[in-house]
Amino acid sequence: MKTYDVVKDIPGNVLMTSTIPDQCTPIHLNLVARHGTRAPTKKKIKELNDLATRMEVLLQDTKEQKLSLQKVPAWFWEWKSPWKGKLTGGELVREGEEEQYNLGIRTRDKFPQLFNEDYHPDVYVIKATQVGHAILHLLFTSH
Repeated sequence: MKTYDVVKDIPGNVLMTSTIPDQCTPIHLNLVARHGTRAPTKKKIKELNDLATRMEVLLQDTKEQKLSLQKVPAWFWEWKSPWKGKLTGGELVREGEEEQYNLGIRTRDKFPQLFNEDYHPDVYVIKATQVGHAILHLLFTSH
């Protein structure tokens, strides 16, 4: 796990841990977490595809007008939108899945006594999408 995954926006990137006093037992946890890294939205995918098309037109116009191509970077000639052909967007990518998985592991390790029962959606309410449910299933699985 990269330090960035855990301590983004903390000055000096120092992980600040807290300890729970021995006489305290956690009985409840509210967790507010942002979703993990996602693919671009459909709107952003369209913008990237439009950019690729505009780049192709610019290069073609430059060639046809016999303008100097010396300052055109090599990558510019072959750049294609990495999202070309994608019809959906905004889904969790592999890195986002790993971020959520690691969040679940850290939470379960910090509060093991809260996750020693079987998960049931009627008992443990979550207001989120599939990502949140995936984290809950992880929290309640055996170590």
